[in-house]
Amino acid sequence: MKKIEPVIKKETVYIALWTLVLSVLMQAVFLVVGKWDFKVITGNLLGGGAAVLNFFLMCLGVQSAVEKDERDAKSMIRMSQSLRMFLLLAIAAFGAAFPFFNTWAVLISLFFPRIAIIFRPRFNKDEGENQNEGE
Repeated sequence: MKKIEPVIKKETVYIALWTLVLSVLMQAVFLVVGKWDFKVITGNLLGGGAAVLNFFLMCLGVQSAVEKDERDAKSMIRMSQSLRMFLLLAIAAFGAAFPFFNTWAVLISLFFPRIAIIFRPRFNKDEGENQNEGE
């Protein structure tokens, strides 16, 4: 098995932390509107866990693709994306099919990494300024 690049670990932790923060916020919203029960937590765990896993698998796919020639890399990325989307669809269906998951909590949690990615440039900008100060 190949070594996981440090940047993949760092970015996955970033996504996981944002997923955790957004999960707590979602739990609070369900509580405030009076729709909270244990199924919200189980749905949140399923969807959030799947979303972080999807991001991690995407990073591993890109890490592997970088080592290949352009044609093989494109093919590998397409296959990885198709399999990961199928996995997310299967998890969403699983969460909707069983009564011990809140379907909305599962589906909403799947979007948390996208929200985290939207905010990432702001944090990269701050990191870049700090690195430039040390030079």
